[in-house]
Amino acid sequence: MTDKLSITAYEIHPGEGEGWTLRPASQKREWMSMNGNHAYRCLPLVAANHMGWVIECPVGFTAVWDGNTTDKIEREQALQFTFDEEPERWSKRINGHFGNGIISFGLPWLFHTDENVGIIVRGPTNYWKENTSPLDGFTETWWLPFRFTMNWKVLKADIPVRFEKGEPLCLVYPYETRMVSDVTAEIRPITDNPDLKEEYDRWVFMRYVTEHTDIEDALPAFKGKYVRGQDYAGSKGENHQKRIPVPKFTDKRINDPD
Repeated sequence: MTDKLSITAYEIHPGEGEGWTLRPASQKREWMSMNGNHAYRCLPLVAANHMGWVIECPVGFTAVWDGNTTDKIEREQALQFTFDEEPERWSKRINGHFGNGIISFGLPWLFHTDENVGIIVRGPTNYWKENTSPLDGFTETWWLPFRFTMNWKVLKADIPVRFEKGEPLCLVYPYETRMVSDVTAEIRPITDNPDLKEEYDRWVFMRYVTEHTDIEDALPAFKGKYVRGQDYAGSKGENHQKRIPVPKFTDKRINDPD
């Protein structure tokens, strides 16, 4: 077994992280909890929801973009913010300095990871907001000596965008660069893998049978097999996980005695 990867979130200035929250992401989504929790039957959605750590918005605010994308000075003033509290403090960390209707959140931590393990920073999975879209980023945190931002793009001018205090702002999780660069990627006919083709054909046949016959309780049992980590015959898949354990960040800061 290989050693565990490590991620450290360094707080540069004491107290700078006050108001921010960094915690394991939740499996729950408001829209998935509607209609009798039906969406939670889709295990791939649920698994993706909580794969990483979520950073929550530290303050409630409203932003309005006037649509300006030309002059640099005007771009920086094109986003107008109204903070619910401490506007002088939060305007330094949440602003539109990139221009083009982009809200930038200056995160309070400098993340550091093992060699060749960077951090993907993106919007919370399966979560959206009206009139704005999160922008994905990948940061080489094994050497980077400064912090990065989380960014959301306002889509239409003159329509307010609202962020509430405590709502999920971004998702961060580690990614080893070789997971893409050191992969042999091929497209082949499935006949090149006879065993896999046989398994697939049986799966298709069993699905057809359960959907087009009157076998009692056959369809519900068939549809639940992936959640249970089983193939069409009920055999268990290797290393199946209904929930991916995401550890909490342990606070190693020393409290100031003053």
